[in-house]
Amino acid sequence: MAVRRALPAGLAAASAAMLAALLAGGVPAAAVFGLLAAAFPVGLISLALARDGRPRRNALHLAALLVLLVGSAAAMLALRGAGAEGPRFAELPLSLAVLLGGIWLVPLVLTGLAHGLTFDAGAPPTTPAAPGPGGADPDR
Repeated sequence: MAVRRALPAGLAAASAAMLAALLAGGVPAAAVFGLLAAAFPVGLISLALARDGRPRRNALHLAALLVLLVGSAAAMLALRGAGAEGPRFAELPLSLAVLLGGIWLVPLVLTGLAHGLTFDAGAPPTTPAAPGPGGADPDR
């Protein structure tokens, strides 16, 4: 129950910090904004899971996603300014490869797998509908 109350407050604080960093400008503020923006989807997913009363069910998946997103954002910040002359991976600038793999493709696959593997893990059992008045089945 405490998680359900702390998550909205944490997301609101992160939103305020992102807005302040955006308004402040400069390189350190851009780094703060980028790292918070990378972590924000994990907070939103955690909020959705806490709403269903299952915040810890996917804790490992969410921690891996958080490390991947924030690590990729930090790598992109470190590679800023390298441009086309900088290091390359598979004939792409390394910062673009990090963006495509670490921010888009790998999180998409990991999130889909985590959802697919745990989809029915917390679903309540289904019960047949009660018959309507007079014993008649309301669906017929």
